[in-house]
Amino acid sequence: MHNLADEIEGCLEACHTNAGLLLSKGPREITISVGATPQVTAIENLTAGGAGGPGEKRLLAAITKVKGESQDRLRLNLELHAGVYSVLDMQQMSTCSRTALGKYEDEVAITVLAEVCSVYNDGERANPEALIAVGTLGLGREPCPAYSGWGVTGHRPFPGSKEGRRLIVERISQEHSILSWDSGSEKEADLPAIPLKVGQTISIYPNHACVTGALYGWYLVVDSSRPNTTEIVDVWVRGSGW
Repeated sequence: MHNLADEIEGCLEACHTNAGLLLSKGPREITISVGATPQVTAIENLTAGGAGGPGEKRLLAAITKVKGESQDRLRLNLELHAGVYSVLDMQQMSTCSRTALGKYEDEVAITVLAEVCSVYNDGERANPEALIAVGTLGLGREPCPAYSGWGVTGHRPFPGSKEGRRLIVERISQEHSILSWDSGSEKEADLPAIPLKVGQTISIYPNHACVTGALYGWYLVVDSSRPNTTEIVDVWVRGSGW
């Protein structure tokens, strides 16, 4: 909240400092464009009765100031950068910028499908692992401070898994990755077998949607409110280029 207020106040100061230049050719309408995904997510707290802290109060004052300083000759508008707000990702989930965020499987709207190529449950490796057919070229290689992996699978492909336990992309190469349990404080000896089969398709929630999305030319859209949540209902061509 304080960071966003700083940005708005800085832009207001710039408008004041350069008012003579901005208005030299007549009235102007200027849009103050600030923020990023965490800010546009956190601002929802203002509409949920969460405006009691100093950061929230300062941000509200900055927004009000933009409205109050719009005049006939210099009209000011405020715009927030949406970032990946429309889809979110594991990085944005880790910021906890909104008080009402649910589970990542319900909040993150972008996943990458990958085929399971091999499963190692019989002692071939130190811990149970699985090899999947997607790597850096399909997921990106962006870290997330909340855990040590490069993507997270959902619980839904393997019902009955321990609550809170999840499979993560622990190691990643150019065209393949290794899944293992996000064990946390569990002892390695207590980790169960990987509940996947060769040929199975799984969904991976990426750390950074902006990087992962840039690797593809389109989005295959599904509707989680429908009985068949895997049915493709639309194809969105991705805007690209600079």
